[in-house]
Amino acid sequence: MADLFAHLPASKAPAPGRHGAPIDPPGVTIATQDVAVVTVIARPGRAEAAIAGLAARFGAAPRDAAVLTRTETVDFVGIAPGRWTALAAEPSATLVAALEDALGETGYVVDQSGGQVVLALDGPAVPDLLTKLVAIDLDPVAAPLDAAPTTVLAHVGATLLPGGTASAWRLIVGRSYLAAALRLLVASAAERGCELRV
Repeated sequence: MADLFAHLPASKAPAPGRHGAPIDPPGVTIATQDVAVVTVIARPGRAEAAIAGLAARFGAAPRDAAVLTRTETVDFVGIAPGRWTALAAEPSATLVAALEDALGETGYVVDQSGGQVVLALDGPAVPDLLTKLVAIDLDPVAAPLDAAPTTVLAHVGATLLPGGTASAWRLIVGRSYLAAALRLLVASAAERGCELRV
């Protein structure tokens, strides 16, 4: 298969716009999301207390598992025992302050917004795209609807977050890998048409 981006330096992301097959609407839309990304770490032996504090502050208890827990203002993603990624559509300083207030002495908070990026994938071809790229069965029959696994897309580490439908997913990737992730996603979606919005 020809490399769609052979003309670009390896470190450069594809340009925003349409790529691949001229299908309307495109099978896949990829967009960056302007959200705060914060890591929450429970102190040793304090995971239950940390969960209770977060639940009291945000109205839902994040689970100590690789699943997505939605609240009215924050999404929590279990990434390791006693660790979560928190996402919110508000300034990162505001989210950090709210999390620190909720945790008190039960945990730590680290702003990751400068180092991680959230990509929103939508469109009818998204399930097929992810089937090509991840070695995890994401079919609802095999995986819980709230499953949020951390895996790799080729060589790029990513955490997958389910959206509201089977054709909507979000990916959390390291900012230093963003160009590689976008090249991979756009090239893999090209046969069904892809629109990149960054």
